[in-house]
Amino acid sequence: MRTPRLPRALLLLAVIGTGVSGFLPEPKLSVQTLIELGSGEMAVCEVSNQSESDSLLINMYLQNKKLSTTQTREGDKEIAQATLSFDQAGTYTVKCTASNELDSKTASSSIIVYNFPDPLLVSEEDEDDGENIMLTCTLPKVSPMVEIHIRATGTILTCEDQSSNERSCSVPNQKDFDGMTVTCGAVMSLPGKVWMKEKTTVLDIEYAPGFTDDGCPTNQTLREGEVNVVLCNAVGKPIPEVSCSKDTLTYPKGILAEVKGNHSGKYTCRAKNKLDIAKKMITVSVQENPSKLINRASSGTILSAMLVMVCHMF
Repeated sequence: MRTPRLPRALLLLAVIGTGVSGFLPEPKLSVQTLIELGSGEMAVCEVSNQSESDSLLINMYLQNKKLSTTQTREGDKEIAQATLSFDQAGTYTVKCTASNELDSKTASSSIIVYNFPDPLLVSEEDEDDGENIMLTCTLPKVSPMVEIHIRATGTILTCEDQSSNERSCSVPNQKDFDGMTVTCGAVMSLPGKVWMKEKTTVLDIEYAPGFTDDGCPTNQTLREGEVNVVLCNAVGKPIPEVSCSKDTLTYPKGILAEVKGNHSGKYTCRAKNKLDIAKKMITVSVQENPSKLINRASSGTILSAMLVMVCHMF
């Protein structure tokens, strides 16, 4: 005798009522789509509307490599978690597979792992001509490629085409540019997000010594009796050593002892640092100290002359 067959509608209701996982819901995979290299990230997969009697297993994969997964239950949800780690930047696929005796379903997500280190800014003398300072902004091991720019306050830089991870610009190797602020910046554009990082430095340019009219006047007048007189200062980087010589005597920057009449005359001043030597001729005149006239008057020299005149009047 043939067993009576149930109508399809009744059979479908029976299957649903028993919670058979032939009707397994789609798993929901949660993971960041942009991850910085070196940072830990957690992937979470959950399957809802599951009864405790269901035998459900969730596995997670990174590039088809099975991950160590922790599975727990919260209410009517089965939740699995796995930690993601990466050795290098690139595009990866994460998968979550939920399965029981009768069915298996998979959810996947594509993620981008990027490496965006802080930029490095280096300034050094151009070895080819020595007349320029080469500024190089670089980001080692950056991925994906970034757009690099270099800016300097108050001037326009001459820049080379950007390579994969660096860019170079030049500025004249002149003292006018010493102390200038230079900014090295990089912009990384990824789907849905833009990052920018900058590094700022101050140029340290060495230059040969030189004399200015303010620091070392060509003609100078000193007063007899002055002490610690500075004849000349010079500019330069590194700071130059300055000395002035007259006849066979050499004075460091100036006359440290008391100024006397014999200090009048012409001096040759020299400024020296590791880059060069500068020279300048100056003329020094020494004025007699007015206090000497007063001293001579008090000693009677002038008074005697006046007494003689008075006598002649009588």
